[in-house]
Amino acid sequence: MQGRSDGRTVGRRDGGFTLVETLVALVVLAVGLLAVAKMSITYVRANSYSHLLSEATVAAQEKMEQLRSYAASERGDRFSVFDFDYLISTDPVFTSVEDPPGSGNSMTVSGLLSGSNGGAARTTTGGTTYEVLYDDGNHGDGAAGDGVYGATDTVAIEGTGFTIDRTWTVEPITLNGQTNFARIAVECSWTDRFGQTRTVHLESLVHRRQ
Repeated sequence: MQGRSDGRTVGRRDGGFTLVETLVALVVLAVGLLAVAKMSITYVRANSYSHLLSEATVAAQEKMEQLRSYAASERGDRFSVFDFDYLISTDPVFTSVEDPPGSGNSMTVSGLLSGSNGGAARTTTGGTTYEVLYDDGNHGDGAAGDGVYGATDTVAIEGTGFTIDRTWTVEPITLNGQTNFARIAVECSWTDRFGQTRTVHLESLVHRRQ
């Protein structure tokens, strides 16, 4: 104890916190918690974006490989010859397929590019789906009649509630009077949980003999 001239004594401070120190500590804690919360939001956003980006990329690659497969499938030993000519043909009677598959009963189908017909982007025969693209300007491929054919579909991401809008186009390229090339583009877009539109875009130039 410490004496005073008036005979009274005062107690020495024994390690407690003052109100100012407590407020300072609370401010520091609040700033730290805000930083943690911001990091958590950033992590959730990045994780969600990465997952949807991966799904969109896979969806785009699958469609791209399907379209490219026509250019690489010139096999005369198959009953149904979906080759490069099918990829670029507007012939309404292009080749024959089995209906139903495995029956041996043939039927005709149109080429992949079916002119300004509009309507559905695909046809199903005997349980088998055949792609049909249209040059009608309604699939993000510019004006109708510009020689770029397109179609769209929607891919649902299981367990997320998100959907991806997928658009694909085929543009035959004629050089020296021969159409041996085609430009293929596939685009997948979606709106994330923060309302931002995201897009994955793939392009490929394919050749008849690739």
